[in-house]
Amino acid sequence: MLIVLLQVSKLMISLCIFGLLLLSGLFKGAGELLAPSGRLFTYGPYAYNGKLTPESNVSFDKSLRRSDPSWGVRDVHKELEPLAEKAGLSILRIHPLPANNQLIVWEKIGSEI
Repeated sequence: MLIVLLQVSKLMISLCIFGLLLLSGLFKGAGELLAPSGRLFTYGPYAYNGKLTPESNVSFDKSLRRSDPSWGVRDVHKELEPLAEKAGLSILRIHPLPANNQLIVWEKIGSEI
């Protein structure tokens, strides 16, 4: 799993091995630390509205959950967006990547005063 801290204005992280408590803390912390228009980058496979494809991602999710029930492929709309919105972040872009992965760019909402 790729976990890289780029700088205070940009973070990149894979969320598959994060339990929900850690996910909540990640978004809360990003909301507090990022400057307005700062970005959080998350990488990996994602589900959307409960739908996870292709079968390789379904198998990956099952293997993660066997290792630790709090781990798994995260649902963007059901799990991540509510946490992000609460922290003042929104999706700026979603980039498809090889091996059925995606890069989601989250942006801190607001402007500098």
